[in-house]
Amino acid sequence: MIKIGTPSISQNGCFTRLTVMLDVDGDVKPFWIEVKGEYSSGLVVDRVDGFVVGLLGYALKYGHDIRCEAPITNVLKDSIAHDFIDVVCQHQPEIYHVRLIAPTITPIHKSNVVRATGLSCGVDCMYTVHNRMLDDGLGSRYFYMVDAHMQSRNQSEADKRKRFKPLLNNAEAFAAKLGIPLVVASTNWGPLLLDKLTIENNTTYCNCFAALCMQNLFNIYYLASGGPIRDFAVKYLKNGLFKTDCSNYDLLSLSAFSTPALKFIVDGLEKRVDKIKTILSWSDCWDYLDVCEMHHDGLMGNGTFDCHKCMHTVNEIMAVGGIDGLHKFKKVFDVDYVISHRAEYLAYLICQRLERSEVGMETWDGLARQGCSGADYIKALGYIIRKAIRKLTANHHSARKWIDI
Repeated sequence: MIKIGTPSISQNGCFTRLTVMLDVDGDVKPFWIEVKGEYSSGLVVDRVDGFVVGLLGYALKYGHDIRCEAPITNVLKDSIAHDFIDVVCQHQPEIYHVRLIAPTITPIHKSNVVRATGLSCGVDCMYTVHNRMLDDGLGSRYFYMVDAHMQSRNQSEADKRKRFKPLLNNAEAFAAKLGIPLVVASTNWGPLLLDKLTIENNTTYCNCFAALCMQNLFNIYYLASGGPIRDFAVKYLKNGLFKTDCSNYDLLSLSAFSTPALKFIVDGLEKRVDKIKTILSWSDCWDYLDVCEMHHDGLMGNGTFDCHKCMHTVNEIMAVGGIDGLHKFKKVFDVDYVISHRAEYLAYLICQRLERSEVGMETWDGLARQGCSGADYIKALGYIIRKAIRKLTANHHSARKWIDI
């Protein structure tokens, strides 16, 4: 049983902290989220909407009912029970049918329009910002960042802040360029709270938790989707709730997690190649694109060959815009390195193609614009063969490069 206590507000230096006591089978811990004081009025203290959603995926996976001391918005409780849990369990009967036991409260009433979206500065994020946040005639606008995305197992709070810092610095600079305020939240959501509560396959639950805790400020929240609309049926129904990225079933979850005070909208259900075309045409984002998973760990500096996300993004950009397109992101990627190691990127793309990954298949169509020679193909084939042999004979793991030559 998961028991969620009554929310309380406290000061933590220049931050205002919203806390509930969380009891999971007798293990009691504080569960909190905090924002800077100027945004403290956005925090919701009379209901536990965000905390319930933040723990829902965990409860479904590990077989917990959820009992709340404080109320939950009435329509949210109803939609979680009938439009999400009932539907999920109908299609995947092995999932635990969570009982949500809580008093209810009427929705927060708001008459103004305040839009927000998460700001990671990745491809999906930049596409959503371009689509949804540039028009200032549709109400107030905010960017939102939550440091839970940088938390992994066996990491201290100090380690999490260290990994979050480069991401935050880049986002602050981009937000300042666009003139849109950036709200930054810190939380112990994650393995510091519950050992098995990780960001992998739980990003939507985490994002909605953080946004719902700010219902007094936001009333429209755009979540950038990582995949096209066909993933909703193909990946979610085929692989199941816990073996697929939760963004694959955002069309289901976001409608259930919305309240009259805060509507979640999934954005970016288009193909990845269309998103790349958009950011290639939008000069404001060229210096701030951030897709690298490695430099946040302090493991590399040039943002290209060490990280698989950098590698496939480089391939995508060149598939659409060629080397000239990549030069637009010269402050993000080491273009000279990419050109001199073209065969290495080609090998990665070939492997994606062989695996029939969506990104690889789309990018392959633009291969002619990547400037590869016959020698590049021969060298790329050599990389692939050597990688296959190493996997078969040595259980080899490289902490840095995708292809260890």
